[in-house]
Amino acid sequence: MGHSVFSEEFCLDFASTLEWRHTRRVDAFRSAADLAPWFYSNGVRLQLEPLGEAALANAHELRDAIHHLGLNSVHGKHFDVDDVATVNRCALPAPLAITLDSGGTMRYSGDFPALLSSIARAAIELLAGPHRELIRQCAEPECTRLFLDHSRAGARRWCGTACGNKVKAAAYRERKRSKKPSRAN
Repeated sequence: MGHSVFSEEFCLDFASTLEWRHTRRVDAFRSAADLAPWFYSNGVRLQLEPLGEAALANAHELRDAIHHLGLNSVHGKHFDVDDVATVNRCALPAPLAITLDSGGTMRYSGDFPALLSSIARAAIELLAGPHRELIRQCAEPECTRLFLDHSRAGARRWCGTACGNKVKAAAYRERKRSKKPSRAN
């Protein structure tokens, strides 16, 4: 099997386009018009035909399946057959083609199903490969992002510094609050 066009981190970034899943739900893909700009801003310079609601539904379905499978991996659970079927179905079309231009830039060509296929294939390589054990869920209680822990000790807890700082600041405030002597009247 050849390697996918996208990195394992990219498929987790794609799965994290719905953040804060249990609280305020911030969705990068609220409409079909949000799809192409997100991919472009994440390095996929691809000319896509205008995308409709079916493309949006397919993106949501793949995103949710990758997220669920990643969580199952984190928690040592078996994969849900419906999530596996979704990823496998999305991986069936030919992936994006890549070429190198004379300026040393990678170029992508293909349609939206090829784009989703490339993401699904990256997810399969991650979930079936040795890096599966590196998948972590952010330890910030409200954050639902998944990430790969490449730290030397394998003890990274947060998806990024913003979540780490938020947790540390809350712990600091709690320590300060608990150390304050209560006033007796």
